[in-house]
Amino acid sequence: MLFSKLTVPSQPIIFFFVISVFLPYIGFSFLPSDLQPLYLILSLLIIIKSGVKSLSLNKAFWPLYLITLLGAMLTIFKSIMAIRGDLDIFPGYPPLSSLTRLLVAYLSPILVCQATYLISDYLQFNKILVNRIFHSFIFVIFFGYLLNILGMSDIIQIFVNRAIYTGGESVRGLTSFFSEQANIVEQCAAMLCFLNIYGYCTRKSFFLLLASALPSASGQLFMTIILAFLVFIFALLVRLHKTTLVLFGFISICLATIFSLKSQVSSLIDNLVLFGVPSRGLLLVRDLFFSPQLALAFTVLADDAIIVKISGLTGAAAVLLAQPFNIDPGSYMTPSLMSSIHSAHYQIEHLIFGSSTYVGFDRPYGPLGSIVIDFGVLGLLMVLPCIAQLVKLSFLNRKNIYYFVSVLFVIYFLLLRMPLSHPVPWFLYASVISLSSYNKKTPQLLEP
Repeated sequence: MLFSKLTVPSQPIIFFFVISVFLPYIGFSFLPSDLQPLYLILSLLIIIKSGVKSLSLNKAFWPLYLITLLGAMLTIFKSIMAIRGDLDIFPGYPPLSSLTRLLVAYLSPILVCQATYLISDYLQFNKILVNRIFHSFIFVIFFGYLLNILGMSDIIQIFVNRAIYTGGESVRGLTSFFSEQANIVEQCAAMLCFLNIYGYCTRKSFFLLLASALPSASGQLFMTIILAFLVFIFALLVRLHKTTLVLFGFISICLATIFSLKSQVSSLIDNLVLFGVPSRGLLLVRDLFFSPQLALAFTVLADDAIIVKISGLTGAAAVLLAQPFNIDPGSYMTPSLMSSIHSAHYQIEHLIFGSSTYVGFDRPYGPLGSIVIDFGVLGLLMVLPCIAQLVKLSFLNRKNIYYFVSVLFVIYFLLLRMPLSHPVPWFLYASVISLSSYNKKTPQLLEP
């Protein structure tokens, strides 16, 4: 029954655009990076097909469009200067690939948000299309798992950079058509948000997505489940109590739960690890119950991934403290900027993790934080409305608890883990804004 629903819809461009958003690692290695630009090409086609009607803009997107358009224009200017030999751009980084990736990063928010804005009505009232997108997503994941199990991962690597899986080293699970296992969990969580935002989530779709993420055996799965649990509790408190009591009740419940179940949780995690469940993530959770900052300090020494995934926020804070008026796309590849914020960034890392080891970052993760790193105070002023709009909409619709949780996860995607070029945060953000009744002026731009 599942595979009979894979017929391409009457609007294939929309179908493939949304699929490319949730499977952005599949391509033909156009770029020397994990993300491939198929979603950019398809979003541009949607905008072109809409003709002059595509000039219909939502005022809520203006701050984001202006700052990212400025980033794209400055990147093009840098490219021209580099070609002429007037600029030694990004010392230590390949100039052509670095500029290409940077241009893609700054075009992604504009093109993905605008394309999503133009098709949001069509998606909202076309349940058949959304179901086909969902079932196709599930099918691709399990087909990738099958290729992994059959030892045919070389086929996957034709279309996906990295995606390294060897059966003899299966500690962290299967990769399917993703660059690494954690990406599967992220995209399944994003797909669940998509279904909730458009009102098509069911118990079946939830369990199918959970079943799709489990074979990855990624530590990110456990962290995402815990985060979802905490966010869900917070959502319940917001729904049942007045705002002034929400924070106090949320913190009290968390502390009481941790205190009362500390030994049971530790014993359960130890047994799961002995049973063979991947320890990454689980052991960190166990240690966080006993000594949070010490656990994080040890994590930094053993694995710097946790710092890298929040580098958008920590890097943005360091820039605002040390170089608040910075205006330079790709600043993280500029030695002068990185050396000037080194001390501030070290202090922030030490404050959070309590570790004397400085990790830093090669590339910031967190779309909005990346913009602030490149544009300082100006970038902050332009991205704050994005968060404010989502917070406002989440609280206006707090009685719909699944929608509320999904919007909070959209904020999470905009702040952490994903790079600026990733299409998922922008697609979900644009979907929430476009479907909000008080902000929507969109006509039906694409005929069914």
